[in-house]
Amino acid sequence: MSTLLKDVIDIPTQAGAEDYVLRLSDSVGADHVAQTLAAYVVTPDLADSFDLALGLVADAVTSGVSRGAFLTGSFGSGKSHFMAVLHAILRHDQHARGIGDLQSVIAEHDDELQDKKFLPLAFHLLGAESMEAAIFSGYVRQISELHPGAPLPAVHRSDAILQNADDLRARLGDASFFQGLSTGDHGAPDV
Repeated sequence: MSTLLKDVIDIPTQAGAEDYVLRLSDSVGADHVAQTLAAYVVTPDLADSFDLALGLVADAVTSGVSRGAFLTGSFGSGKSHFMAVLHAILRHDQHARGIGDLQSVIAEHDDELQDKKFLPLAFHLLGAESMEAAIFSGYVRQISELHPGAPLPAVHRSDAILQNADDLRARLGDASFFQGLSTGDHGAPDV
């Protein structure tokens, strides 16, 4: 009896665009980072981009001035892979530091970065209710996982405050609600 292709390869009956890209938050964990790094191919343009990114981080470290940058590219162009490798480099992962085509770039910035501790965090917005929800809940989740028992950051949920105000306005009516806001009387009036 012959072995059929369907018996050797699992072929999904449906696939979405997200099935063909790397989800950054899934690729930086200890159980996946080695796979991510093993499959990464560094082109000369990517080496230049890592040089710019590490230079930006090094400048922020040495100058004490916060820096920000945007990474842009079309769907499937490798943005998440790039960030996963950068994440591993900043965590001083030996597999990342061992990528041959990046060793000279990493070495160029080692004086500023090697002995520093970084807390790189990974976020994705797929399925998030809002950007704030993705960032704040992702931040709290990652800090809890990485540093169990550490005090959590004080982040607030503005949606709940706005919903509370909408409920109070519906209960009091517009006139009483806005009167309380304009006079600074934040207690609920007698109704």
